[in-house]
Amino acid sequence: MNSRIWYQNYCNKGIIDVKSKLTAEDMKIIEKFGVNIKDGLYTGIEYDKLSDNLGMCYAEDPNEENLRYVKPSSYGISEEEFDKLYDKFCGIDDKFEELLKKALFEDENLIKNINLSEEFKEKLIKKLDKYANSF
Repeated sequence: MNSRIWYQNYCNKGIIDVKSKLTAEDMKIIEKFGVNIKDGLYTGIEYDKLSDNLGMCYAEDPNEENLRYVKPSSYGISEEEFDKLYDKFCGIDDKFEELLKKALFEDENLIKNINLSEEFKEKLIKKLDKYANSF
């Protein structure tokens, strides 16, 4: 999969169903940010924008620890509420990464042959092509 195809999929293909992963309590916290969660699938870029709108980018960066609660508190969101929401989004991120790894490495033997033999390269290319075409 070349970077152009990956970027097209990232921008245009719905892959993450955020709403199905959220509880009513999560939705109330998100509404305090003035953000509406849409029905259906988010593209990768839409999901990243959503995370940024909820202040997740500051929560992830250890160098920005002092900024973690600035945005949420300006919307009347407690540290506890934000931490719950942050944990939820970490779970969504983990699930997405898990699905990606599964698509690329269904065969455990591919991981064991990390010396990048020609056979491994061919298998990896096929897996990447299959993944790219699954969008």
